[in-house]
Amino acid sequence: PPARALDAAEAATLRQQIEAALAAKESLVERDLTGADLAGLDFSGCDLTGVLLEKASLAGCSFRGANLTRAVFARADLTGADFHGAKAIAANFGEADLTRAKLTGDMDLSEAVFIRATLRETDLTGAKLDGAQISEAVCEKTIFAKINADGLVVLKGDFRGVDLRGAKIAKS
Repeated sequence: PPARALDAAEAATLRQQIEAALAAKESLVERDLTGADLAGLDFSGCDLTGVLLEKASLAGCSFRGANLTRAVFARADLTGADFHGAKAIAANFGEADLTRAKLTGDMDLSEAVFIRATLRETDLTGAKLDGAQISEAVCEKTIFAKINADGLVVLKGDFRGVDLRGAKIAKS
């Protein structure tokens, strides 16, 4: 079923709860944050395993060093987000907007899914994409330099102006 949109009061309350949880270093594992407006928050180093962030507003957020294993970012706004060094094994970025996001610093995106995602001017320098799927995605001017991608699945998409310098892609 489609994610229900939060009204303004619900959105504000949820943001306050998450800000308090972050300040108290409480667990956010498997929390349902669907549709939340969490733009600009700092999730650096947090364990967000299995968190649901479908249709969430996460523009400008920092996820540096976070554990995002099995996180769902489907249809989320991740414009300009910083994922440097994060672990996002089997994460779902389907239809997410990752324009100008930084997925760098040996970020582990093994088995991650980017179906119909927007990765325009996104930097994936040094990312691990073993078994990941990029399908029908917009990857204009995306930097895939020095990626390690054994078994990367790429189906259709816009790859104009991509940078593949030093990329290691095997069995694609």
